[in-house]
Amino acid sequence: MEPVYVVGCDRSGTTLLGAMLGGHSRTLCIPEAQFFHELVRLYYKSENPLDLAEVIKTIKAHWRFKIWEFDFSEDEIINECDGVRELNDFIRVFINHYASSLGKPGITYWIDHTPSNVRYAYTLSQVFPESRFIHIVRDVRGVAASVMPLPWGPNDVLEASKIWKEQLAYGLVSEMTLGPEKVIRVKFENLLEKPLEVIEKLCSWLRIDFDPAMLDGLGYRMPRFNHNSHRLVSQKPDTRRAYAWQTSLSGREIEIIEAETCDLLMLLGYEQQYGFPARSRTTGEKYSMIMKSFLTKTFVNKIKFSFHRKRAIKRQAIVK
Repeated sequence: MEPVYVVGCDRSGTTLLGAMLGGHSRTLCIPEAQFFHELVRLYYKSENPLDLAEVIKTIKAHWRFKIWEFDFSEDEIINECDGVRELNDFIRVFINHYASSLGKPGITYWIDHTPSNVRYAYTLSQVFPESRFIHIVRDVRGVAASVMPLPWGPNDVLEASKIWKEQLAYGLVSEMTLGPEKVIRVKFENLLEKPLEVIEKLCSWLRIDFDPAMLDGLGYRMPRFNHNSHRLVSQKPDTRRAYAWQTSLSGREIEIIEAETCDLLMLLGYEQQYGFPARSRTTGEKYSMIMKSFLTKTFVNKIKFSFHRKRAIKRQAIVK
């Protein structure tokens, strides 16, 4: 059992693709697992022996795990991990228990769609030498239109463009460094417009048979915490989502984004409305965006996100 990491900029379709791949009988899509990053920091290339009690404590203390809605037996995992000395073997046991809780034991791959894994592709490839990475790329204008209304992440087109460029750079360097056997690129727009072609290609690359159920996008048990931000996941791909940014962004916002990302869009094959002559943000626009973003993050977003997270964790406690 090995991981397949679906990586890319936030709002690039990592969850959608994870839900589609998770529809296969031999795969399982897990919720976002940022707490694994903490474990890697503690034990990757460390001389410290694997402390199972401390590992489990780290997992259970992380708020991201608290929204998994997964209550496991510590004793069962510790007993099954008797003799385990490596972090990757512990994670395999942990994932297998989660898969069994969903009635899917004996999977070949688990699909981890945590977008920020794009920043740790090299390290993760060392922890799991047989791991694979699917780098999903989305038009920056679509990313900006999708992420700006949410109570986390960037709230203006300048910051959205900057983060998109940073995450894209990690993904492209991972492609070049790890090679085509380890990393494959998928365009979000192609996934929506030609889902059969894209999924069949990925199945061939992963060496698993194509399963038509994957096209339904139902292979992910989404935590309640994510229902609002991922309300379109678990539905068949809708091509209209690929270009919804054309009506949700203003003409000036589109122009500023294209001025910030022009050549990258060209290199990735995306058509532009303004192209190279696009006018960048003025000084007044820049400071207006900075001030608006500061106020939104400091007050509105912080309150919304804190309330949303506490409510989700409370629900998880009730489920137990």
